[in-house]
This record gives sequence, C-alpha cells and structure tokens, in this order.
Amino acid sequence: MKKFYFLFLIFCSQFSFGQFNLVKNPSFELYDTCVTGEGEISRAIYWTNPTGSSPDYLNACDIIGTHDVGVPSNFAGYEPARTGLGYAGIITSAHFHPSIFAFEDNYREYVQGELTDSLIQGVHYCIRFYVSAGDSMSYVCNNIGIYFSDTLVRNTCIDCNLPYTPQFENPSTNNLNSRTGWTLVSGSYTAVGSEKYIVIGNFRDTNTTITNLTGWTTNQGFYYSYYYIDDVLITPCDSLGVGVYDITQPTSELQLFPSVTENEINIESKNEQIKQIKIVSIVGETMYYSEEINKRQKIPINVSSFSSGIYIATIITNKNRYNLKFIKK
Repeated sequence: MKKFYFLFLIFCSQFSFGQFNLVKNPSFELYDTCVTGEGEISRAIYWTNPTGSSPDYLNACDIIGTHDVGVPSNFAGYEPARTGLGYAGIITSAHFHPSIFAFEDNYREYVQGELTDSLIQGVHYCIRFYVSAGDSMSYVCNNIGIYFSDTLVRNTCIDCNLPYTPQFENPSTNNLNSRTGWTLVSGSYTAVGSEKYIVIGNFRDTNTTITNLTGWTTNQGFYYSYYYIDDVLITPCDSLGVGVYDITQPTSELQLFPSVTENEINIESKNEQIKQIKIVSIVGETMYYSEEINKRQKIPINVSSFSSGIYIATIITNKNRYNLKFIKK
C-alpha cells in the first residue's frame, strides 16, 4: 500500500540516435544513495519534488525488495525499467476512501527535472517520455502533461493540482491503460525562451480529470491512478532523424577545438584531406559553408557573430564524414 509521508554530480546530456537530450538523468539511473522508501524522488540526481506530496523513486538497488521500492517488483506492481534499472512513479488522480486516507480527491504527485540548458526562444522542441500503469491500481487516467518553467517550482500543495497550465498534455486519444510494457507520450512545444525546468504530472482538477476503473483490485487503498515514468526526452525537433545530427566524437585523426568558444573554432586533420565544412545551428540554419578546401592543416573559423547556442560542424574529408558539436558562448 502506498504510504503518504510528508517528505520533504554529473552532467548527463545524452547524444543518442542522432538527438540531443536536454533532460538531465532522463532515465533516472543516477542516484546519490539507494532508495529506502516511498516518496524519495529526490534521491534521483537532478529530479525533485515540487510539492508537499510524495512522488516515488524506484530502483533495482533495492535488491531484495526490503523497502518495496525495487525494480521490477515494487508496491505498485511489476514492471522492468524501459532503460537501465530505475524509474519514477506518481499518482495522477485519486479516489481515496475517507476511512483509509484523509486526502482530497485532488491529491496529485509531480516530478520536477532540470534541463542541461535553457530553451531558446522560437525553437520547436519535441517531447517524449514513457509511462506504464501500476498493476495494482483501481484507475487509469490519460491526463498527464509537462509544465516548462524558467525557475524551480516550489509549492506546498498536497491536496490539490498545481495551479499551472502545462504547455504540453498527453492527447486524450492516447490511452494510458496498459500495465504491461511502456506507452509512449509525445508532442512538441515552441519555447518562449529561458525555460530551464520541467514538471511532469496531471495539472487538471478532479472535475476535468477523466478516469476509468480497471478492475485490477478491490483494495480501497489503491483507489487512484499511478504511473511509472521513464526515458524523458526534450530535444530540438530538427535533431530527430536528421543524419547531420548523428554526433561523432573527435578522434586522433580529426579534431574540433575548443568545444566551447566565444570567437573561434579550429578544425584540424592529421592525415585526411578536408574537402568541405558546413556549420548549422540546432534549428537547421546554415551558418558557415566552404568546399574544395583540400587542406590537412589546422583551419580556423570565426564564429564570433553566431548567437549563443549549440552548433554542429559537418566535416567531409577524402575518407570520412564527421559531425562534431561545439557551443558558442
């Protein structure tokens, strides 16, 4: 049974499958110390609890299930992590029986994550995360979304939904009624600019939240909808499925330096002959292009006029193609 306690360093920007993930610790794998009970989302590095409720951190480090917060088995059911060994868990709607819990039906839980950098105004960002319904719960609910904030959200609310309008909500037609495997929740958001934090949960009140009985249990202690959350992705949409964003690492053969700069980058090849250089922003705008270079030595490029942000330099040599990332301060 879920217990309602009043509970109050590593850069983890991932580059996988050709995409930038701006979410730190997106799969809830990094933690400071192993979880010892429910309501301990803050043990997952870069994730916090924005309210006075008790969102959960579940991890296989609870090896023998001593605290019932392990993976794949835990108090809410059984589900292997989609990636790695950990995930988060939150209540998205409540129908508590007053004889068991003195909480209102508006009780909500949220998890708050930190981004590696602030969002850029006007850039279209794609959103993806995965959920799985808790096996033992009486209800399922499609209402879950993400609120983007430029400041850390802090609210002592327990018996209420957070008073914010999420910029993204799961489409009502995307049913989150599976307790076996993971269901994709996805969408997009055009940034206002400066957003640095995300809050995931149900922002609707009881009157506008739609739930459905599951028949999975008759235990009144589980009269709520509960979801595991894993693999949270926020990325510029232009970085999805575009070959130029398949980031390669600098090698002994070809280098781009410095990786963070204000004025100039240098591209240098040891043996291969550089034929072409193209630099694009994360929104796909070409910032620099040169071909028929035919050089092996160091090539300096002035980027002082570029706006601050992430850029990709595509270098084509007589043997290979390289896509290297750098940041303009």
